[in-house]
Amino acid sequence: MQIDAAHIRDSERPSRLDVFDPRCRVLCAVLLAVVLASVRFLPGLLPGSLVPFLLLFAGEPKALAKMLVHVNAVTVFVWILLPITTPGPWGEGLRLALLVTCKLNLISVVLIRMIAELGMGRIDNVLSSFHFSEKMRVLLLLTMRYVFLLMDCAVTMTRAICLRAPALRGTRLYSAFACMLGTTLIHSAARAERSMLAMRCRGGMTGFARPCLLHWRPRDTLLCAFFAVNAAAVVVVCLYA
Repeated sequence: MQIDAAHIRDSERPSRLDVFDPRCRVLCAVLLAVVLASVRFLPGLLPGSLVPFLLLFAGEPKALAKMLVHVNAVTVFVWILLPITTPGPWGEGLRLALLVTCKLNLISVVLIRMIAELGMGRIDNVLSSFHFSEKMRVLLLLTMRYVFLLMDCAVTMTRAICLRAPALRGTRLYSAFACMLGTTLIHSAARAERSMLAMRCRGGMTGFARPCLLHWRPRDTLLCAFFAVNAAAVVVVCLYA
């Protein structure tokens, strides 16, 4: 059992999409993700796959591939459970499993390329420009930050178990991983207390990050129009397919 979270970082990644305003990227990604999530038939995903296909070439492909591998780990349970639990013919469950898998990958590509690669600093700027309260922004950003740190800690301790006791099997292996998870949670609680004290000493969120000026340009409007047209095509296909 190995977990690899080394591809996840809380800093922004260079991308060809950096020429667009972060607000534009977030709005376009949310719009297309909502439309793709509402699709119930496979033909509706055909026009919706255009943008995710183009986004594959907008950044580093290896990092995206690693993220998609971890995302698709969930689909194993989908392919096992849906054919068994779906009423009707056996093929209906397989169709739903294929639909869920396609939607999950398309939406993941859109959200990773358009939003996740912005980095926490620019995401905070976008939320601030959308007039999200400071408490909501702090909750969201710190949750993202410490989920990643928790994963890194779990990765390190998992490697330590595998290196120090490679012959562990059965109940002893499960006991070792249970102790590892318990220790990780204890360390996480201590880190959360230190983070709270640091924020109080620095005067809240403003002590950690300063908002940057955002500039909306004509190309941002064109990108929004392109995403809107693509989303409209998905809706039309779903209505008339």
